[in-house]
Amino acid sequence: MQSGVIDGYVSSREGLMDFQYARSVKYVTDYPMTNAFLLALMNRQRWESLPEDVQQVIDELGAEMAYFAGDYLDNHIETSLAWAAENHGVETLTLSEEEAARWAEKLEPINEERLAKVSEMGLPAYEFYSRMMELIESYQQP
Repeated sequence: MQSGVIDGYVSSREGLMDFQYARSVKYVTDYPMTNAFLLALMNRQRWESLPEDVQQVIDELGAEMAYFAGDYLDNHIETSLAWAAENHGVETLTLSEEEAARWAEKLEPINEERLAKVSEMGLPAYEFYSRMMELIESYQQP
């Protein structure tokens, strides 16, 4: 972006501050294109070497960690947007309903192709997608 080779990027908005992208962009389009998945991973051998009670505690912390990480990310994005606006004059643009619908229509074939590929791998892609959309709808702020 700094050299002009690309005109923009698609990323989560905390990159404005964390990666200093705000130095090179003037606008952010507020459009929910991606979802962040945060994972805590461990080698299977290491997991199996843990005592059962420790495994149980880690399993029980899953929901708490998901809430903590989601809350942190949401707040950090808001902080990054405010920081980018204040320190670099980055403006956040909101699409009209008509334009957002046009974008959604353009992205639908890409999303469908990916869901089909994942489903062909034997994974419950459509079920996951349906549940994800249900949760987004239920937790979306007015």
